[in-house]
Amino acid sequence: MGDREGGPDKRSRLCGPAEKKDSRPPDKKSWFDFLFTSKRSESSDATDLYKDSAIPFPDQKDDDFWDKEYYRLAGRDGEVKLEEGIEIKKDGILTYYKVQPGDTVSGIKKKLLQPLKTNDSSKNKPLKYPQFKYLEGEGVGQGSFNVPPKLLRAGIYFPLPVPREHREVSDEKFANYCHEALQEMKVDKEYGPKIMQMIAASSEKEIITTMIAVAKLECGGEPLGRFSFHRWENHTNAFSYSYYHILYKDAGYKACQKLKLTPGKLLHPKNAGKAFLAFLIEKTQNPETLFPLYSQGREKKPEDIDRNDPSLTHFADIYNGNWRKGNPYYTLKLGIYYQKTLAFMNHEKVDYTESPKMPFVPCIGKSSKGKPNEGTLKSDFVGILQDVNYIYSMIFGKDNRPIRRSPQYTNFATSLVGAFKKFNLDLAIKPEDENGTGGDLIRIAVNSEGAPLVEFQRQTPGQKKKFSIDEKGKVVA
Repeated sequence: MGDREGGPDKRSRLCGPAEKKDSRPPDKKSWFDFLFTSKRSESSDATDLYKDSAIPFPDQKDDDFWDKEYYRLAGRDGEVKLEEGIEIKKDGILTYYKVQPGDTVSGIKKKLLQPLKTNDSSKNKPLKYPQFKYLEGEGVGQGSFNVPPKLLRAGIYFPLPVPREHREVSDEKFANYCHEALQEMKVDKEYGPKIMQMIAASSEKEIITTMIAVAKLECGGEPLGRFSFHRWENHTNAFSYSYYHILYKDAGYKACQKLKLTPGKLLHPKNAGKAFLAFLIEKTQNPETLFPLYSQGREKKPEDIDRNDPSLTHFADIYNGNWRKGNPYYTLKLGIYYQKTLAFMNHEKVDYTESPKMPFVPCIGKSSKGKPNEGTLKSDFVGILQDVNYIYSMIFGKDNRPIRRSPQYTNFATSLVGAFKKFNLDLAIKPEDENGTGGDLIRIAVNSEGAPLVEFQRQTPGQKKKFSIDEKGKVVA
């Protein structure tokens, strides 16, 4: 488990983790008994388990960083005080900074990028800590520091961004790392039996396809590693790590602990793949029900993907329980990346940079202008009209005043009026609650200049109520 600090074994590139040659029969009481009963081969050699699927892209060269440099850096651990006010902690290739009173992101950058004091009067002085030179081009956001200001409290360690050139990996190499991760997990004492059940329910190729698709979704397409390896998750108050942004808390933390993966070791794409599979097992006792991810593993056109498909929503509920409120298009994006990855795994040329187009799905209420089609009725419009409080804040802001000049509001109103017209709905919706009584009123209007406005009238001012719309147009609390 974990990393082999001495460097990767060439055997693992082709047929899983290195095995010591041993003529002794396996312990009959060991967990290997499960694997032997699952084999398709008559052989009694356990290493045959590694050979039941070929590595996806066999002609890939070693990655200069992940296959070489990483293993040299992986053992760097511990706290280091560079000077008064600058303390860091190393975890393999991951560096943490200890927040000092009054620190800001820009202030931290300035500390780490301070020039070396010399008699040289030139502007381009060498840095006092050249190991942080890569931070010169880093700012805030998902691809950089990715740390909210509220987290900069004295005494807290937060992860610095890993250099971009150390994050990116080709799709083909990543597929091979996923293959290696799966082979090692098949013979893991803790997770091996469940992994074999997942494979039996689908195939190794299907599981690898899902691993790549989820990583692509978490990384926003291409290239893998474009976003930081860490992200602060507000809804759980914890960091998530790796290409999969696995939450280092609860099930994610438990999986990493069993695999002996610290956040720094979790960053290696192979280790990330292992943690991803372990996370799924920790989240559900029946991980085999998550595969195939969609459409029984058959290719579909992106425009034919149903974001409400039970397979996609089931996986999303297990992997990202907050998606319904925070990311309503999560399942649609997942389905699109999955379809692209099916083609990729068949060695077809795939353009992951082409961002999937997200259709606008309206809230369904009572309309005198015609009944929407069945496909529309199945869309509950989560993420926009599911949360009454969200709609209210989009219109009135935190100060309870109309914010109609906000660009975000303008985009929201324009999209909403377009959707209502497209689906032939009244420009006023007052969904019924479970008692058949009209609830909050949402109405589209137009100002004197022709710009769309959204009017919102609460049934009870100030109430904290959320709702979604079922297929019959009724409100579900």
